[in-house]
Amino acid sequence: MSEFILKMDKWDRVENSYIYPRTPNKSSWRRTGLVPENDYTADLFGWYGLSFETEVHGKETVEVKVGLLDFGEINAEEIIDYYTWKATIYGDGIVKLVAPLNQFDLLSSMPAKWRYLRSVEINKPVKNLMALKGKGVYAHAHVMSKSAEPGEEIQYRLQVVNCIDEKQAISFEFEKNGWEVLSPYVTEDEIVLEPFEEKECYIKVIMNDRIAKGGFEKHRVHVVPNGDGNLGQILEFYSVRHMEHPYILHTPDGWEKVKNKIENYEWAKKLADEYIKRAEEWEVPQIGDYAGGMFITKNSEHCFNAAICYVLTGKYEFAEKSAKFLRLLSDRENGYPKRMKACSQQLVHEGEFFKYCARAYDIIHDIGVLTAKDHEDIHYTFRLFIDFLDWALSDGGISNWSLAESTGALYCAMALQDREKIERFTFGIGGILEHLRAGVMSDGWWCECSIGYNQMVAGLFSECSLALRPWGINIAQWWVNANYSNQVNFRANHVDGLSWDIYGGTAKNYNCIEDLWDSLVSVANYRSVAQGVNDSSEEMFEGASRASYDSRYDIAYTLYKKPEYAKIILNAENAHRDLFFGEGELPDIPNDYCHKSCYFDNGGIAILRTNTEDREDKDQIEASLKYGSHGGAHGHYDRCALNAVSRNGRSLFNPENVWYAYGTYMYKFFVQTSLTHNMVTTDLKMQDPSEAKRILFHSGKLFQATAIENYAKWSNPPYGGWRVLNGEKDFAERTWVEGRYLPIPDDAPPYASRTEFTEPIEQRRCMVLTDDYIVCFDYMNGSEKHDYDCIYHLKGLSEINGEIKKTTHTNQLTENPLSSAQFITEVDRYNQNGVARLSFKYEYTEAESGKAPWIGKHPFRSGHNVCGVEHCDLYYVSADNSELIVGCDPEYYPISKRLFYRVTADGETLKEDKFGAWIFGKHHIDVDIAGRNTLNLYVRAEDGKVEHDNVPETIKSIFWGDPHFILENGDKLYLSDIEYETENVDCGKGIGVDYGGGPVKIEMTEYKKAVPADVIDKSKEGVITISLTGLGAARFVADIGSDYPVGDEKDRRRFVAQRKCGKQASFISVLEPYETERMIKSVEYTAKNTITVLLSDGRKQVIEAKNMDKDDISVKVSEYMNGEYMRTETTE
Repeated sequence: MSEFILKMDKWDRVENSYIYPRTPNKSSWRRTGLVPENDYTADLFGWYGLSFETEVHGKETVEVKVGLLDFGEINAEEIIDYYTWKATIYGDGIVKLVAPLNQFDLLSSMPAKWRYLRSVEINKPVKNLMALKGKGVYAHAHVMSKSAEPGEEIQYRLQVVNCIDEKQAISFEFEKNGWEVLSPYVTEDEIVLEPFEEKECYIKVIMNDRIAKGGFEKHRVHVVPNGDGNLGQILEFYSVRHMEHPYILHTPDGWEKVKNKIENYEWAKKLADEYIKRAEEWEVPQIGDYAGGMFITKNSEHCFNAAICYVLTGKYEFAEKSAKFLRLLSDRENGYPKRMKACSQQLVHEGEFFKYCARAYDIIHDIGVLTAKDHEDIHYTFRLFIDFLDWALSDGGISNWSLAESTGALYCAMALQDREKIERFTFGIGGILEHLRAGVMSDGWWCECSIGYNQMVAGLFSECSLALRPWGINIAQWWVNANYSNQVNFRANHVDGLSWDIYGGTAKNYNCIEDLWDSLVSVANYRSVAQGVNDSSEEMFEGASRASYDSRYDIAYTLYKKPEYAKIILNAENAHRDLFFGEGELPDIPNDYCHKSCYFDNGGIAILRTNTEDREDKDQIEASLKYGSHGGAHGHYDRCALNAVSRNGRSLFNPENVWYAYGTYMYKFFVQTSLTHNMVTTDLKMQDPSEAKRILFHSGKLFQATAIENYAKWSNPPYGGWRVLNGEKDFAERTWVEGRYLPIPDDAPPYASRTEFTEPIEQRRCMVLTDDYIVCFDYMNGSEKHDYDCIYHLKGLSEINGEIKKTTHTNQLTENPLSSAQFITEVDRYNQNGVARLSFKYEYTEAESGKAPWIGKHPFRSGHNVCGVEHCDLYYVSADNSELIVGCDPEYYPISKRLFYRVTADGETLKEDKFGAWIFGKHHIDVDIAGRNTLNLYVRAEDGKVEHDNVPETIKSIFWGDPHFILENGDKLYLSDIEYETENVDCGKGIGVDYGGGPVKIEMTEYKKAVPADVIDKSKEGVITISLTGLGAARFVADIGSDYPVGDEKDRRRFVAQRKCGKQASFISVLEPYETERMIKSVEYTAKNTITVLLSDGRKQVIEAKNMDKDDISVKVSEYMNGEYMRTETTE
């Protein structure tokens, strides 16, 4: 039987269900590189349908239900999704039916799921069940587009299969429109096929010089069985006139312009020198094993960089480096054809990897550094990646990942001059334009609602638009029809709490690339720095990305010539430029985008900016309130949150200030949860994604204001975050892998699931921005009693003022192992009566002035700040008693370790164990050593593993906590008070001082007699040896664990909250950021939702928010000077 016919009569049977043979009762998922595989499924991707016979009498309904494995959830348990085909049949006797796969109720955007067919169930007994690749005939050519020079012949190898149990003659007919210049033909006039027989033939065509270079003609050929066109098939072939390389990044003319730019502009020459220096320093790596990949991901950029430097210098040594790397990549025995994973990260990075490799190949293609065999191997490798992405992009996914993946496949197709695949990845399922149609929202924001990913996708779209121009395709100016569904992504439908819904409606009937760039212009401030939203910290908009070769506003200006794009680059201090697409000189035309307040109802951010007269830009205040679309995997659970505040070129906070990498459990268990944001929460839980609405926006002279309304349930976050590693069985395994211990309850909920939902809670926040401070009015309303907490996160708490009294201190905000609040530590609680003022002071250093520090470099993930000291006063304004809570956020320090220890005496092991040591994790040792001569304390530490991310090595943090001896006479003798020997132990800064010079704290307890225990060489144990002779020691007692935090603690980011209990609660909070002197003298509660603010210059401002319990909120601000009325402004 042909490989294009699958008979299922030998499948396992349960009544009318057919199940893949011998399927085990466990998950059978595995991977070859990045390719998910399952040996107990049938691959029907690209097939036609299911054929079977059944008996019918009269009118009957036949229903076929297929079980398809969800390959997006390759976990310890297989997840099967079911899809149905129904037909009403009229007959009398045996009928033969065919259920086309495209008529099942599986979304047409997700045909990739057919690769993993597990079962077929039919509501009637059937015979001869089989899957068919074609209706009556199946014709297939693996390559359907080739290029040639005029006069050269192109051949397409065509396989033809008879898909029925009768002998058939197959004929071929080409469609003609009359304007063709090419004359394709089939080498066989007709083919006779026995039942299910397969034969091959060739389609041939001679290239004509009337076709322009890079031009093509499409041949539509009808493959007709036995003269029955209804059972036939139509194939489309694209014959291309060969175009000389290079052309992907630039044509030869384009490269000459780049060289001229380098000669005439200092910024371009400096960039070129940097490229050349990198190329000189790069050594082509050997193939290794990097998370299953062949190379560290960055090497593809180096390959591309070396090719660029060949063009810039003419030195073949650079081209040879690129060629060597491509040879290793395409080695059929050891390279990508064998491994199916080239890079050290995920498929999104694989897309970027092949994008750079295709560009490099394009540049060096014609210069003679590659042999004919090299070209064959590279073509073979690129086609493997293309074929994989052809399937992988057919899964209904729309994200920055899939766009990057599609771009990589598109560039490989361009390098091969495969027009059919160029069109597939431009216009097809999961292609460039489908991402533009489905992923861009009406306000110009990308559906993941993150500043960083907005820039990334705008750059990818723009790069693709220029790369497509040599092929006669210009998408830069295209308007594509908008999608009107609120659903954007259909891939990760089994991830609890993940929402891809688009909120804010659709205001336009088209999308375009230009909208993405336009939307970001208004977000940038006077320094071209944008506040972070969702998974992004502060971003500086520049000409090109500093981290890679990705295009930014330089390419936007090249495409659209808008002066505001140029101004974005000019406003950015020492802006990084784009050597390839940047204009030599940019026009400096003023605009006021950066001074205006603005909002984006889809992206879900309202930005308020002061415009105080005679005040420098740096002294103005910028604050943003969060609402709108969730953003899929990159969305935070923070509707109604004060998203960010900045002044004097410094950001007080952003959504990523407490950041752990994507490949950690803290990412979904803490980082993205409501508790980490500046908002009011319910019972310390996480807000369910729901559509929040902007119900007020005002931009006046006296104040700016906006208000957001939301209705949502609240729950515990996904237990353990999300399942980081495919096949991971439970959360306990994840904590050990990462070296981050957490207690696991006996009745733990399912891994990655949310629990304990509340009823829907009505929530509103109104933010008022005056020239000097921010006021937030909050209203919460539920049908049950709750604890409502008005939360802020600020660094450098210096003092607390007001009528407050400390009541308790606890190590954690809660010990509930299902709650993200368990990570808030060292918690003080106070009774508050009236107004409380908490003052903060933080010095921004060089660490926070560059691009946002990546994980492992600095606990404060904030960037592009101006060096200097910034103050902030936070006022909780209340007339009644409430509770004030002050704790510490779990800021990231690279300390997470898998800690192994043992205690021996005279060679005998007295205690041995292991655990994950970080903020939590501490073991107590109490062993009998009476009569012993020598005590050894052994420590070995492995760095915790973070999936998908390159994480710096951990810093030293392991200590023995106050180790001491209980003597025979009952006295206590500390180890620190006697002599001992160390081997492979870093003794750090001494006893009771951590490796950063701060106190030693293990699980929030300070140890003033702590003994350093971290190792120098991580491949070996560290050992402390103590002679017990003459000590009279009876017992040895100590704790062991990791110190946290490392270093000085005065600048820790504090969790502060005002708590109120009941069915309803209202809060008023005021923030004043300032550089030297505070403007606010006092804040008083005047009446419900009304406060009076007395300023140091004699002004008094009365601020009232009306109707906070309704959706028609209004704001009124009245100002007095030295007791005399001055003015009033209202939103009414």
